[in-house]
Amino acid sequence: MKKITLRALRINFGLTTKEIAEKFDIGEQGVARYERDTSTVPAKLLQEFADFYGVSVEQIHIGKMDDLREIIHPKLSGGD
Repeated sequence: MKKITLRALRINFGLTTKEIAEKFDIGEQGVARYERDTSTVPAKLLQEFADFYGVSVEQIHIGKMDDLREIIHPKLSGGD
C-alpha cells in the first residue's frame, strides 16, 4: 500500500499549518509536531485527518521520512 505523510497531504491540498490548526481546533505547533513525528497524533484526530483528506488511516505515514519509501500525491478532485 502506498503511503503519504500528513505534511504531503496538507501541501497537496494547498493548505497552511495555520489553516489545518484552525480546521481541527489545534495549535499550529501541534500540527508541526504531528508532521515532524515529534508528537503522537491521537487516534480520533488521525481518523479526522484521514476523513478530511479522503484517505484511509492506513495510508497516512506516521514516522520518520527516512522510513518512507514511496510518497503518493493524490489527485485533487476538481470540476471535471
